[in-house]
Amino acid sequence: MKRIISLFALIAVLTTATSADSFMVDGLCYRKSSSGTVYVTWQNSYPPRYTSLKGAVNIPPSITYNGKSYNVTLIDANCFNGCNEITSVTIGNAIKSIGSSAFYGCSALTSVSIPNSVTTIDVSAFSGCCGLKNLTIPNSVTSIGNYAFNGCSELASVSIGNSVTAIGERTFYYCSGLTSVEIPNSASFIGYEAFGYCNGLKSVSIGNSVTSINHNAFYGCNGLTSVTIPKSVTSISSRAFSHCSGLRSIVVESGNPKYDSRNNCNAIINTSENQLISGCKNTVIPNSVTSIGASAFEGCSSLTSLTIPNSVNTIGSSAFDSCSGLTSIEIPNSVTEIFYEAFNRCTGLTSVTIGNSITKIGSDAFLNCSGLRTVTWNAKNCGDFGSAEYSPFKGLTGINTFNFGNDVERIPSYLCAGLNNINSVSFGNALKSISNSAFEGCRGLTGLEFSNSLNSIGQKAFYNCRGLLSITFPNSVSNIGMQAFAHCTDLDDIHSYPNPANVTLGDDVFYEVPKYTCVLHVTPEHFDAYKKASQWKTFLNIIDDLAGVEGVEVDAATKEIEGYYDLKGVRLNEPVCGQVNIVRYKDGTSQKIIMKE
Repeated sequence: MKRIISLFALIAVLTTATSADSFMVDGLCYRKSSSGTVYVTWQNSYPPRYTSLKGAVNIPPSITYNGKSYNVTLIDANCFNGCNEITSVTIGNAIKSIGSSAFYGCSALTSVSIPNSVTTIDVSAFSGCCGLKNLTIPNSVTSIGNYAFNGCSELASVSIGNSVTAIGERTFYYCSGLTSVEIPNSASFIGYEAFGYCNGLKSVSIGNSVTSINHNAFYGCNGLTSVTIPKSVTSISSRAFSHCSGLRSIVVESGNPKYDSRNNCNAIINTSENQLISGCKNTVIPNSVTSIGASAFEGCSSLTSLTIPNSVNTIGSSAFDSCSGLTSIEIPNSVTEIFYEAFNRCTGLTSVTIGNSITKIGSDAFLNCSGLRTVTWNAKNCGDFGSAEYSPFKGLTGINTFNFGNDVERIPSYLCAGLNNINSVSFGNALKSISNSAFEGCRGLTGLEFSNSLNSIGQKAFYNCRGLLSITFPNSVSNIGMQAFAHCTDLDDIHSYPNPANVTLGDDVFYEVPKYTCVLHVTPEHFDAYKKASQWKTFLNIIDDLAGVEGVEVDAATKEIEGYYDLKGVRLNEPVCGQVNIVRYKDGTSQKIIMKE
C-alpha cells in the first residue's frame, strides 16, 4: 500500500514540475527557455494540440506573465498540429524559428504572415495546409525544411526570399495550385521532388546560383511549357523533368560547363558523354548523341514521333516510359543495348523495328505496351532471355505479327514465349537456329514454314502451340530438341523433307501430338526410313506424297497448270525454290512440290 501511495506522490510531483514550466496566456500555452525567453507550445499531447482554437490566431512578439515580460522567439514543433479550425495566423516579429510540423494539417488555414525576424521554417511546418492561398517567405529566412509546404494544394502564389539557400525535399510537393515560381539567386540546390506534382505550374525561373537539380525535382509538372537551365547548374539527376507532358522548350544557357542544348535540339545533353538526359515533345536528337539516358523522355505523353539517329548506341532504362502518344519506333542499327522498361507503358505503340546490332534487351523493355501489334526483328547477335519473365515482350498478348529480317540467323530463347495471339511469323532466308522455348505457348500460330537454311530447332521451341495445324521441315534441318512440338494437339499435317537418319531428335519431340490423325508427308525416297525411325514411326499416317524435283513436267493436254500457291493459299507468281509449293491444275487437282535450287 505504501508503494502505491509513493507512486501517486511521484506522479503528482512530476505533473507539478511540468506545469511550473508552462503556462497559458490569452489562450496559448508557453514554455520558458534557458535563454530567458519563451516559446509557444502545444496544450495537448496528441493532435489537435489545442481543442478550442478557431478563426484568427495571433502569436505576439512578447507576453507578460506574473508581472514579467518575455520575448516569444519560437513556435514549438507540433504546436498547432491538427488545429483544423484555424483560418489565419499572424506571427510576431520576435519569432526566429517555426518548428517542425508546427501547423501540420491546419486545413482551414488560408493566410499566414511570416515576419522578417524568422530565419528557419522547419520540416513539414505547414504540410497539409491545403487551404493556404498565398505565401511570402521573407528575406530573413535562410533555411526551409523538407516537406515544409507539402500538400498546400490551393497555394496559388509564393514569393521566396533572397536568402534561402536551398529548396529541400518535397518542399512544395503537390502544390497543384501554384502557377509560377521564382527560385532566388541565393539558392544552390533544388531537392528531391521539391515541386513534384505541381501540375498547375506554368513557369519557373531557376536562379543563377543553383548548382544541383535533384531526382524528380519537377516530376509531374505537366503544365510547365518551357525551362531554361542556367550555366551555374552542374548536376541534374535523372527524372528531374519526368512526366512534364506540356514541355515544349528546353534550353541550357550558353557557357554551361556540363550540359548543352546543341543545335537547338530542345533537350539537355551531357556534353562530355554525349548523353541526352532530358527531352520533350519538340526534341530533335542530334546525330552526335551516343546514348539516351534513363527516363530521358519519361512521361512525355505528347511525344508522337521521334527519329533516333544512327549515332545512338544505348537506350537507358525507362527512357520512353509512359510516352503514350508514340505509335511506332525504329531502333537504328547502331543501338547495341536497350535497358529494362525502356518503353514501358507506351500504350499507343503499334509497331516496333529492332535494329541488327542489338546484343542485349533488358527485361520488360516493352512492358504494358498494350497496343503493340507488329514487331520486326533484325537483331543478328542478341543474347538469350533466361525465361519468359525476362522477355522484352512479356505479356504483350496483342502482338499478332512477328517478322524476322533476312540477316537473322538465330532466334533467342524465350523471345516470343507466351505471346498467344501471334498468328503470323515470317522467318528470314538466313535463319539457322531457333533457340529453346522461343515460341513456347504461342497458341495463335497455325502454320510454320521455314527456309532451307534452318539447321536446329531448340528444346520446347514450339511447346504448347495448341493452334498449330501444319509444319514444314526443310531438307536442311538436322536437329530438333526435346519436346520441341510437345502439346501441339491440333497438328494435322507435317511435311518433312530430310532423311530421318540425318536428323537428331531429343526426347518426346512430338509428345501429345495426335499421331493417329496427323498426317506425316515425306518424300518417296525416305518413306521406308520414316516408317522405321524412332519417334517418326509412331505416326499412323505416313504418306510419300512429297516431291523434290527440278521443275514440274505435266501433260499439257490434261495437266495444264492453273497457278502456284504457298501453304497458306497465297498465290505466287512462280514457285519458290527450297520451299514447299502447291501446284494447282485446271482440272481441279493439286500437288505439293519442293523446287530444288
